[in-house]
Amino acid sequence: MHQAHGDGLWTTPGISTRRATLVPMRPPLLLLLLLLVPWVPRLLGTLAEGEGCNQTARAGLEGQDARRDRGTLLNLSVSDHGRSDSLLLSWDEPEGGAEGYSLALSSLGSGTPLQNGSAGPNITSFWFHGLTPGTRYEIEVTAMLACTETTTQTVTAQTSPSPVRNLSLSSSGSSAMLHASWAHAHGQREGYHLALYHSDSQTLVRNASILPNASTFLFDGLLAGSEYALKVSTLAGSSLASTSIHQWTAPTIPTQLRLSPGSSTSLIASWMGAAGAAWVHLALHNLLTQTVTTTLSARRGLTSYTFQHLHPGTQYWLGLSATAGPYTVAGPNATAWTYPLSPGNVTLSSAEEQSSLQARWSAPAGERDFYLVTLQEGEDGAPTRNISVGGDNSHVTFHGLSPGKQYSVQVTAVAGPYRASARSAAAWTQPLAPSGVSLSSQGSPYSLLASWEEAMGEGYVLALSPMEHPVKNSLLLKGVTNFTYKGLRPGTLYTFEVSTVAGPYTSSPRRITNWTYPLPPEHLTLSNQGHSTSLQASWRAAPAGSTGYTGTLWETKSQEQVRNMTVGTNWMNVTFEDLVPGRQYTLEMAAMAGPYRSPVRSATDWTYPLAPAGVTLTNTRRPLGLSAFWDKAAGDVDQFHLQLYSKSHPAQRNISVGPNTHNFTFLGLSPGIQYFLKVTVLAGPYRSSSHFATEWTYPLSLANVSVQPGRRPQELRVSWVESGGGRDHMVQLSVAESLSVIRNVSVPRGVTQLDLEGLVPGSRYRVEIISQAGPHRISSQTAIGYTVPLPPLSLSASPVSTAWALTVHWETPPGQRDRYLLSVNEEGSSAPKRNLEAGKDSTNVTLAQLEPGTCYLVGIWAVAGPYHSLPKNITGCTVPAAPTNLILTNPGSSSELYMCWNKPPGRRDHYRVILYSLSNQGRDRVQTLSPDAQNITWTHLEAGSRFAGQVTAVKGSFEASSTNVTQWTYPLAPANLTLGSPSASMLQASWAAMGQGAEGYVVDVYDTASSSRVGHVVLGGDARSHIFRNLSPGTHYSVAVRATAGPFHTSTPNLTHCTRPLPPAAVHWLSTGHPDRLSTSWGAAAGRRDGYTLTLYHAQLGTIAATASLRRDTHNFTFMGLTPGYEYSLEASATAGPYQAAAPNISGWTRPLPPAAVRLLSTGHPDRLSASWGAAAGGRDGYALTLYHAQLGTVAATTLLGRDTHNFTFMGLAPGSKYVLEVVSMAGPYQTPAGNVSNWTYPLAPRNVYMTNQGYPNRLSTSWRAEPQGQDSYRLLLYHWGSGIVAANVSVGKGTSKFTFSGLAPGHKYLLEVVSMAGPYATSAANISDWTSKWQELRVLATCMRLSLTQMGRLSTCCLEAVGTIIAMRIQAVQPPLWRGEQGKTAVHWTVWQPWLLFQKADLQLVAPLFTQAGSSRHG
Repeated sequence: MHQAHGDGLWTTPGISTRRATLVPMRPPLLLLLLLLVPWVPRLLGTLAEGEGCNQTARAGLEGQDARRDRGTLLNLSVSDHGRSDSLLLSWDEPEGGAEGYSLALSSLGSGTPLQNGSAGPNITSFWFHGLTPGTRYEIEVTAMLACTETTTQTVTAQTSPSPVRNLSLSSSGSSAMLHASWAHAHGQREGYHLALYHSDSQTLVRNASILPNASTFLFDGLLAGSEYALKVSTLAGSSLASTSIHQWTAPTIPTQLRLSPGSSTSLIASWMGAAGAAWVHLALHNLLTQTVTTTLSARRGLTSYTFQHLHPGTQYWLGLSATAGPYTVAGPNATAWTYPLSPGNVTLSSAEEQSSLQARWSAPAGERDFYLVTLQEGEDGAPTRNISVGGDNSHVTFHGLSPGKQYSVQVTAVAGPYRASARSAAAWTQPLAPSGVSLSSQGSPYSLLASWEEAMGEGYVLALSPMEHPVKNSLLLKGVTNFTYKGLRPGTLYTFEVSTVAGPYTSSPRRITNWTYPLPPEHLTLSNQGHSTSLQASWRAAPAGSTGYTGTLWETKSQEQVRNMTVGTNWMNVTFEDLVPGRQYTLEMAAMAGPYRSPVRSATDWTYPLAPAGVTLTNTRRPLGLSAFWDKAAGDVDQFHLQLYSKSHPAQRNISVGPNTHNFTFLGLSPGIQYFLKVTVLAGPYRSSSHFATEWTYPLSLANVSVQPGRRPQELRVSWVESGGGRDHMVQLSVAESLSVIRNVSVPRGVTQLDLEGLVPGSRYRVEIISQAGPHRISSQTAIGYTVPLPPLSLSASPVSTAWALTVHWETPPGQRDRYLLSVNEEGSSAPKRNLEAGKDSTNVTLAQLEPGTCYLVGIWAVAGPYHSLPKNITGCTVPAAPTNLILTNPGSSSELYMCWNKPPGRRDHYRVILYSLSNQGRDRVQTLSPDAQNITWTHLEAGSRFAGQVTAVKGSFEASSTNVTQWTYPLAPANLTLGSPSASMLQASWAAMGQGAEGYVVDVYDTASSSRVGHVVLGGDARSHIFRNLSPGTHYSVAVRATAGPFHTSTPNLTHCTRPLPPAAVHWLSTGHPDRLSTSWGAAAGRRDGYTLTLYHAQLGTIAATASLRRDTHNFTFMGLTPGYEYSLEASATAGPYQAAAPNISGWTRPLPPAAVRLLSTGHPDRLSASWGAAAGGRDGYALTLYHAQLGTVAATTLLGRDTHNFTFMGLAPGSKYVLEVVSMAGPYQTPAGNVSNWTYPLAPRNVYMTNQGYPNRLSTSWRAEPQGQDSYRLLLYHWGSGIVAANVSVGKGTSKFTFSGLAPGHKYLLEVVSMAGPYATSAANISDWTSKWQELRVLATCMRLSLTQMGRLSTCCLEAVGTIIAMRIQAVQPPLWRGEQGKTAVHWTVWQPWLLFQKADLQLVAPLFTQAGSSRHG
């Protein structure tokens, strides 16, 4: 029999148990001795097997069925106390007690007992161990009462399910997915419930119930870098067993890390995309000292941070990493510099060496790479030197600089890309004195020009000092190389000094002397004092100094020198004698001072000239001329001036002649005038005049004598023009024919006209005028004149009826005349007048050859010589002419007629035009037109009607009419012409009639391409449509409809239309299988067409994917740029005009693109592989996955997945095997595979691993169950206990199932790990440990046991002592502190009862491992 796990109960043989609950009892000693020997090894084995079985579960009481005998109630209850493989049955002791109890446990509904047990009296509970978790059981309890009576009751219970094993939750590096996997626990279950919680928010993210055979689950769409808690509950009835695990999704890496300086002691870090990490860790490194300056851990959401209290001018490196739970992802890094501080106390001063400057500064706090020292020259700050010095320097010296220049220095601290500049300092180099110094007066008495060559410096100091005056100092700026001193004393010696100034420095001076120019004499004059042979010079001394005067007298004209003089400063005048009269002289004088002379002053004058003698004036017998004569006096003469004037005449003559001329003739003088002459000698500004001479000019005859009619016909007016000279005039009048003087009138001088009255009108007269001047007389030319005649009387004009003429009559007026003049011109015309003459005795005249229908203006007057009398006017009109060549035409309009005619000769008042309607009587129309009109357009007439027209010319009361003409109007064209194609071979034309319609209609049809007529029909006036048949399909035709009326046709505009086309024939796909294109072709149907239209539709979406318009001769086309993996529908249509004829649609697929980034991952499970892939561009129906067993070459699994699925887990695979995965994109009939990928499943862990020392001190033997498949080999790793040092590492073949480690240390504990290997993966069994033997305890025990068996099954005292000694030795050797008894001694007491071996003052659960450590084995 085998002992059961119960409180003093026994199970039937064959039922294995793993743990026992011992209840102490005291059996007789003999029974102990009898049972001890066979149960010692069993006891040791049981203790060993019970190690490590402390698992928790929960069982619920499902009910009880108590069967009672004699009405005894046991009150059964079942509980598991948190254990899934055990049930604790409790009952109440019946009244009167019970002698014992028998118990039977069976599966619910099977009736077959699984465990039997018994309990003695006073026992009220019993443990059933080794049960299957999650299973429903039935327990029957029978109480044995006194007197062999029994009572039986039953109860049902279910063990709690076991929680899943090896629960794992892995992100596999994914930031949005968690993969949960577990191993099924032993026992039964009804399913699993999964609850995923977000740890921070404590919110339920996912809630799923899955089947009991599932062992994986994928959570997707999770937050990156977040912690999740997964609770997996095993369900069995109302009980559940839960296991929890926590895991993080992988964080996402923050991006766009930027590090920029905020100040000299701070850096600002900013980044983006930090929401995918629980923590962002920042580490700021000082690259100069290679130390970590600051570390920072920022919670989720922080996107910037400012690092404070940093070193100025230092480069820092910032590293960023994202952390979420166990995951840490290195992010980007960035470097930046803090701003450096600017140097302080910058100075620039003169160095010891010439032309050198030294710059000094104090170093600021912080660091820097170097100093950039820039020397700038001048005010514009142009850099001349750039020097870089180390960051620890504090001065620099510049050599070889230009003297007398201002320099400024700027010191900049440079750290990385940043600079910090200090305020600049300035200084000057020592200047040099200017060179090339000169002092020039430049001819000025009041100024001196000082000049010098440019010297480097800020400016110049000038000093000018005369002998007897104080120093004049001046300060000039740089760039000035000359200076003019003004306001100086003329003729004075000055000393000039110049020095260069540069900042605080002044060079040694340069000196030079010079004189100012003296002033010239003032008020220099030269005067003849009225003398002809002497000139006197006088002047006034200059106000400034001079040493004397010098002068020269020149003849101005000849420039010959006459006299030189030099006098002292006290001379003020001098006289020059014995000069020539009338001659010009020039005196030049200058003042002298030192080497200079003042500017020359000059004075000019003439000696006085002498007057001429013998002046005379004579008449040369010329009517307008006088001659003058004179004699020349001694001396020079510039010219002679002649002045001729008259007292009675305001004008005078002034003539100048040369010095060698002694006579002159004055021409062009006024006639009859007395003149006076004076001759003057000119010499310079001086004159000398002679006495006067006088003479008369001859008078002229009067000019422009004219005789004009007076204000009345009986008067004459005589007028003339005064020609000069004379005292009075005499006018003589005589009749032209008799030459006798009839009038003699005296007229005083100055009168220019005279009126003569009482004369005969229309008569001719003669006039002559006599002029006198002094002793001289002269007559004018004779003038002829007429008096004005009188006009005709009683003028009249009348037309001549038989001819186009007018007759004019008048009466003769009194007086004389030479003839009559008549003028005729058209009234209102600008044409020249027609003139006629009539004798002086005529009284009428006839005007012939006039224009018909014209009014004329007739004028007549009497003529005497060149004079006309006042005109007499009268108006008369002729008869008009009739219009000719009248034409009435139709301009092509249905409502208009055009009438025109030739304009008749002559004039008229207007035209009267009449249009008679011959179709409708009583509808005549009359128009009055202007006399110049030659046409008229009649509008708003009836279409298709006949009319007659006549034109009449009207002048006053006279009329003249043309002949009559007739004409037709055009009919109206049909309206609303429309064309349609009822079928592919028919064309229908329809129209509407306009107005009264037409007599008939003519319809023509033309082929548009060839312009040939293909149809003609003549229809009646009531026709409104017509159909042409047997036409070509898809052909364009032109149709015109004409309306006829009389001789005219009116057509509609040609209207083009086409017949319907036939659809394309045999539309099919040419080539398919491309991912981005489809090619199609078709045949041409009968007839014509304009072209083809292809419309490609997206079959799934119903939208248009592409369109194409093709020419009529194209019969294939390829659609490019399509989306892979989609079904398309093609509609091919033939187009002709507005019509389309579509062929039946055809469908085709583009080939899908292969899946992208296919991966086959082992998730650590021996029976599954996870596949994942990315979606390529385009579409697809789904994916086909085929998994091949690599070694066998067979298909291990296939599956079809939807288009949106991108991962799949193959389950139920062979452990430790290599598989090859093929993922295919499917779209319609096409499949496109990606490249195959392969991987291994995890091998199974070795089972039944066992290790023992077999009593050897230096070896350990191990064994395991070798599986035929599922691994390539085994690896055995033996470690030293405690230190973890590898003692042995061995690989064995896949068929090996045992191995012995030798050469080990005696009495040492070792830990064994057996690993199954398959490809790159390894799976370990649970580690086991054992000791190598140090003593021969087992041999002693075995010998003792053999001796006892040979002595009638009794265990000898020495054997017992040996057992106790062994146990005591093991306890002392292994764990002495745990086993100290009273007074520090080790005590082991043996008590045997029902045959349990108990230790006093010790816990059996601690004793059991000691037996194992002491070398007890299951075989022992």
